[in-house]
Amino acid sequence: MLTDPAFFSVFKLPLLAGDSSTTLDGPGNVVISTDMVRKYFGTEQALRKRLRIDNGQTEAIVSGVLAPQPPNQTMEFDLIEVIPTSWLSKYAFTNWGSMWGTLWVRIDDPRAISRVRAGLARYPYPHTGNWTKDLLQEIFGGGGLDLVSLPDLHFHAAAIGEGGNSRALVRILGLIGLAALATAIINYVNLATARSALRAREVAVRKVLGATRLRLVAQFMTEVYMMAAVLGTVFTDLALHWVNLWGCLDLCRFCAGM
Repeated sequence: MLTDPAFFSVFKLPLLAGDSSTTLDGPGNVVISTDMVRKYFGTEQALRKRLRIDNGQTEAIVSGVLAPQPPNQTMEFDLIEVIPTSWLSKYAFTNWGSMWGTLWVRIDDPRAISRVRAGLARYPYPHTGNWTKDLLQEIFGGGGLDLVSLPDLHFHAAAIGEGGNSRALVRILGLIGLAALATAIINYVNLATARSALRAREVAVRKVLGATRLRLVAQFMTEVYMMAAVLGTVFTDLALHWVNLWGCLDLCRFCAGM
């Protein structure tokens, strides 16, 4: 990833090695992930080591190592480097139509968001670059650039028709899950009601022998929770492999506690 020295003031990513306030101060400095460290340096200390990047054309110095990133993170950062000043005059930075990256901005004052959004909506037309005003009008449809908040980014590609995860699909799957849960609850209540008639004699005998209402409730609740815990763990373990395989996921039973 090519960025500017203010990267870590926007993305508060923890570092295993290096200082986030100075790690991207100079040209030729790069911050790499732990995966990159294992790939290029093995078990050695990577900080201040030299690394050839850009197809071996540029030599950089490792100034920081990122802490392991969560698997459900929308963006993955493997290598972070400051954009060389000479690149800013290249075609991709001076003309429209480039798909070279994403612009991230941090707006500390929420009241300024409306002003920034209004300015971005007007921005393309005074800055035509290699496009004509008619082409800009056709591409932007009379609008302009817009802001997308970080929480909305995960579903933004699907919202603008570029694939990715769809919020509607997630909601549909959630409704299906709730319907399945409601069906299971109704079935359990029916089975428990039918089974209670079979255990009426057991309850009567236990009451005669001195069992209290509280003790009977505790017994039945313990049976239910133990059965649910054992069966739930077994079926989750059996199904997890197929869920990961079909959903292209990397879920594990104990991730929530890690």
